[in-house]
Amino acid sequence: MRKKLIITAVLASVMVMCFAQKPHKIMFYNMENFFDTIDDPETNDEEFLPDGAKRWNTAKYDKKPATWSACCSTSPPSTATIRR
Repeated sequence: MRKKLIITAVLASVMVMCFAQKPHKIMFYNMENFFDTIDDPETNDEEFLPDGAKRWNTAKYDKKPATWSACCSTSPPSTATIRR
C-alpha cells in the first residue's frame, strides 16, 4: 500500500511538472538576401544594388532589422537563430 502511494505521488509530481512548462518559442532569421547597397566586386551582389534588378536601396536595407526588432520586442523568443 505504501509503495503504491509513493509511486502515485511521484507520477503526479512528474505530470504537474510536464504540464506546467511554458511554451518554447524559436525564431529563425534568413540572412541570405541581406545585402548592403554598396557594390562589392568580390561578391555576386549586382541584383541587390540600387540600379540592380531588385532595386535594393537604403530604405529596404534599414527596414529588415527594424522588422526583426519589432517582432522580437512584442513577443520575445526563447531561442533566436540566424541562418545564411
